[in-house]
Amino acid sequence: MDGSSIIQVMKDDTPIIFHDNFIISEENGNVVERPVLFSSFQPDVALLMKKLQHQYPVNFLTNGGNETYDDVRMNSLEEAKNLAISGGLDGVVLEVKGMFRNPSVVREIKESNLSLLTYGKQNNVPEAVHV
Repeated sequence: MDGSSIIQVMKDDTPIIFHDNFIISEENGNVVERPVLFSSFQPDVALLMKKLQHQYPVNFLTNGGNETYDDVRMNSLEEAKNLAISGGLDGVVLEVKGMFRNPSVVREIKESNLSLLTYGKQNNVPEAVHV
């Protein structure tokens, strides 16, 4: 062996192989390279992931102010944007309802060359997707 690290896990009965510099899965007998993105709801964890490696994008996960936390960086899309910029993160992953609280921040995120991904049930609503 060449000293590289390989870890294999199963997801939905499909093997996922984590190698030092890529992740692949076997689907229907074919090996497919998969995109990798690291993210965390914990600001310090996201910052640490970015500090420890530069190969894969790291995004900060936020519910965009749908709940209140002691750590103010977790309480709004504005704070998530500021954390991503100041911490050199690649973007923000936002619960889609948080987008409607402050749509101007969505524009600021895009203008800052950060990626903006969303999650949540409203991702299935066409009007929400086109904001």
